Amino acid sequence: MSSELRSVEKLDSDGVWFQAVEGEYDMTTAKRLNDTCWTRYSPCEAERIKKFLNLDENSGLEVLKEAQNIHILLTKIYQFGYKCV
Repeated sequence: MSSELRSVEKLDSDGVWFQAVEGEYDMTTAKRLNDTCWTRYSPCEAERIKKFLNLDENSGLEVLKEAQNIHILLTKIYQFGYKCV
């Protein structure tokens, strides 16, 4: 499976999950659970980005923040079907 497809599927499944929880409970509960999930997921994603960019533990928060911005941008590009060359 391509990284483009995984990025889009991650966003799609998150949206479907959120709507299912909201439909079963309410918006407040769905938001609380979603925030909890992302709080737990984000450190894992940060580790993957650090490994991919070969960042060491002392790279600093600014470098990691920029790496996260790159990841978000690429996810949006893939979501709309653009290809990176």
